[in-house]
Amino acid sequence: MSCALIGGGNSSDPQVQELEQRVAEQKRISEEADLRAKSEKQELKARQLRLKAAKNEAKARNI
Repeated sequence: MSCALIGGGNSSDPQVQELEQRVAEQKRISEEADLRAKSEKQELKARQLRLKAAKNEAKARNI
């Protein structure tokens, strides 16, 4: 049982390189999804505030 690389060593093994690339790509995709989700939440919050303002305005007109 031999293990030439332990820890953070670099490998020229194509399989390892491919896995590293896949991990990096998945991380990038995940981070982009997190940013999109954050943006969607901000947009939802803004719409909720506009709805609340519109309801208050309508209520004020009916008084």
